[in-house]
Amino acid sequence: MELKVIDKAKTGKRKAYRNEFDEVFLDCSNCGQPKALESYINSPKGFYGKDSKCYECRRKKYFKYEKLLGKVILLGQISLTVEEVTERGRRKLTDNQGNIYLDCTKCKKIKADKDFRDRKGFIGNKDSHCILCCIEKGRTFRKENEEHYKEYNRQYREENKDCLNCLAKVRYYKNWNHIRNKQREYRKKDPERYREHSRNWARENSEYQVQLTRKRRAKIRRLPFDLTTEQRDQLLAGGCCLTGDKENIHLDHVIPLNIGHGGTTHGNMIALRGDLNNSKVDNNIFEWAKFKHKQFNFTMERFNEIMTEIAERNGLSLEEYKKYVYWCFDNPREVNNGQPTNTELKKQMFFQRLDKAIEMYIRGESYKKIREETKIVSNTLLRYLRERDIPTRKSLDKD
Repeated sequence: MELKVIDKAKTGKRKAYRNEFDEVFLDCSNCGQPKALESYINSPKGFYGKDSKCYECRRKKYFKYEKLLGKVILLGQISLTVEEVTERGRRKLTDNQGNIYLDCTKCKKIKADKDFRDRKGFIGNKDSHCILCCIEKGRTFRKENEEHYKEYNRQYREENKDCLNCLAKVRYYKNWNHIRNKQREYRKKDPERYREHSRNWARENSEYQVQLTRKRRAKIRRLPFDLTTEQRDQLLAGGCCLTGDKENIHLDHVIPLNIGHGGTTHGNMIALRGDLNNSKVDNNIFEWAKFKHKQFNFTMERFNEIMTEIAERNGLSLEEYKKYVYWCFDNPREVNNGQPTNTELKKQMFFQRLDKAIEMYIRGESYKKIREETKIVSNTLLRYLRERDIPTRKSLDKD
């Protein structure tokens, strides 16, 4: 039978032939004889999609492992029987109960099939390396290519930011109880370390912490909290909307969250100087501006301009918005099922300390001792003494 060379492998060692019946033959890299395609097993990356060794040569190599079939091996006190062997000598074993065991080609140990990952086409449809060896191999590879992994992960997070955030939220809500319990356990083990970590994070991310607080307060009251970072930065960049100052600027809710209306939205936020914000607190902004505009040196004309802008954000005229604000204060919404809000709790604690400070003052305690025990400074104490018509020591001395 005459064979004609029709092709050569990239290495130049193997050749493909064709006979007069258009049948294709390949050289065997082991015995060197040309054999028909049916004499080779399939190999996607091989020459003509076939393995380099013919079936007979592979059987010769496998013959020495074929003797292992049926052999009994002891693994501790378990008796294992060899059921199957690969061409490279990897064994599949079974015990008396039918449980399957496999060789790990990495650590050379016999392990149960559950200690291997699934992989089709391999003996027992399991990977050749056990899970522990795969983990160790991956860990070693990551250490050797640490910079590459950091860059790859950073780039992946940037390209898939929205998808990763959605997956994180889904994972969090599915495992809500487990995550909360873990957090509680962590805080109980080392509470001081947790507090210190929280303080440091809040200092380093002060603006973000303020934003989270606003969202949390609105969420507790079931109010909208869709103020974006861009909107927040735009409001703060303009400085105080009433005085024009650029330093110590706070974001304030026009309609306070405590009355159960409004929310942390662009249509309910303005930028105020710190002392103006502390003065307004949770009062009606129209009433507050009417009595405080002279004290803080801003005009009612400027105030009306800002309120007109706020009204336009909400699709209302100034008069309609003013009526809406007064309606909100006349119809506060219960948001905590009768439980006091944080602001109300702080007020209660303040007046408890104030009552204790007044009792100590009447008993004749020094200002220093009063301040150490109650944290009430002398100016605040004297102001409330006058409001309650309690005589001060100076007035008593004059009498």
